[in-house]
Amino acid sequence: MISFIGAGKVGIALGVYFKEKGCYIGGYYNRTTEHAVMASEITKSKVFATIEELMSESSMVWITVSDDALPELAQDIAQKKIPPNIEAFVHTSGAHSSGVLQPIQEAGFATYCAHPLMAFSDIAESIKQLRKTYFTLDSTNDEIGTFKLQYLEHFFKQIGNNTLYVDADKKELYHCAAAVLSNYMVTLLNLSYEM
Repeated sequence: MISFIGAGKVGIALGVYFKEKGCYIGGYYNRTTEHAVMASEITKSKVFATIEELMSESSMVWITVSDDALPELAQDIAQKKIPPNIEAFVHTSGAHSSGVLQPIQEAGFATYCAHPLMAFSDIAESIKQLRKTYFTLDSTNDEIGTFKLQYLEHFFKQIGNNTLYVDADKKELYHCAAAVLSNYMVTLLNLSYEM
């Protein structure tokens, strides 16, 4: 069962998309309960009152919070009693590698980064775009990292998305390039039409 910490556009769009692909969505936890309620209504899932409750009923936890919130949240999760039913913690940040979840990994749990290579604007439009979106995974040069990636590769293969790899050490450069491409493409096209 997949559950989400973070009930913004990214979490909701992924929840709906994964559900369309046959995944069971457990529910959402969000600091703002109203957002979790909205996400759970859209995905017909549960609102979790605490992160502990979410973890107790989940096998895969997607962390779809802001980039700035990730380091502190990872520390907070690592200090909780994480149940053994959790197979993976996955964050969606384009700016951070899976290393931002190091405290959770040090607690003995698998951590990943799967960044959807797209801009999230409108939830309905984002759900449509996810059908064709590539997910970028952290790439490492060691055997453990390569073995770890097979878990997510299998997940994305099952739901029909392609994956790309970026060296974890080059994640900031990747994020910068993706932001420029995504955010300024429309501006560049408009400018070229005007010329």
